[in-house]
Amino acid sequence: MHGLALAPMEATNAGQEIVSKAVGLGLIATAVVLHETEGVAMQKKFWSRVYESSTLAFEYFDDTAQATLWLNEKVLACLQAHNVNQFNNARR
Repeated sequence: MHGLALAPMEATNAGQEIVSKAVGLGLIATAVVLHETEGVAMQKKFWSRVYESSTLAFEYFDDTAQATLWLNEKVLACLQAHNVNQFNNARR
């Protein structure tokens, strides 16, 4: 994120709907990299309201490299779980 990400409640509600639909389509996780030091607490509060209304895993990071590692772990875990489920379903 660049710049302040502050918005009215309507934007929060719209963001929650978008995230809910994306999770339904298979979104696994979101890593939020906040590059601006100004208003970090307020930005986190806004995005937390959006993401906490869903089952989506999310985390805040200071740099893109850390965020990428975290996302890779989440995707790998999901793929491994999916393969295990496919194997178990095939055995039934």
